[in-house]
Amino acid sequence: MVTLAPNASGTPIATVSTLAGIVGTRGHIDGPGTSAQFDQPLGVSVDPLNNSILYLTDSYSDVIRQIVLTTTNGATTATVSTLAGISSSPGIRMASVRMCDSTFRTA
Repeated sequence: MVTLAPNASGTPIATVSTLAGIVGTRGHIDGPGTSAQFDQPLGVSVDPLNNSILYLTDSYSDVIRQIVLTTTNGATTATVSTLAGISSSPGIRMASVRMCDSTFRTA
């Protein structure tokens, strides 16, 4: 998460913090905060109807992940879930999937 706040002279200072997962730890685990694991997350997008929901591709896990942010008493927590795909199973099996047209917008 990136937070901007002015310093004493009014200049914005950015603070970057990790919302979910642990830097340097790879895997595919859904869950809250540091319980979650990612494997090469890329392509972050914010839900246009709810800016508390993020979507990202977890490239090496071959899935699309959803991160839901909640704020309670000023503390923000993130809960990660798998939205689409099966971890480490790229592609589709034609016999088990009904085809449809999909459009994904990214920021």
